[in-house]
Amino acid sequence: MIQLINQDKRVSPIKMNANAELPALCYTFATHYEEITMVQVSFRIDEETKSEAEHTLEEIGLSMSSALTIFLKKVAREQRIPFELNVDPFYSEENMAHLRAAKARMDTTGGTIHEVNYDD
Repeated sequence: MIQLINQDKRVSPIKMNANAELPALCYTFATHYEEITMVQVSFRIDEETKSEAEHTLEEIGLSMSSALTIFLKKVAREQRIPFELNVDPFYSEENMAHLRAAKARMDTTGGTIHEVNYDD
């Protein structure tokens, strides 16, 4: 069963049988199609990121325009960025303070080179 939302925002079920005529069904959908005005969006990004993204999108079979349209539609629909954003803990103030202190100790004591045992 196919459901069609009419102009009054009511859902109308469409029952199809083996003899259903496709042109009539297409006409039903076409009468409820809303015209979409397209706009051009421009933004700046570094060349390396653009090139890598284009390569990846080409492998997937999408254009840059299609990928950005998908992203923006998802943002609009979900009212959020469609993936988790978080800060890399390496750059946290706590870790930076630890690294500065470790560097200061190395500078004052001359430091010691230790072999790393990756099996530990």
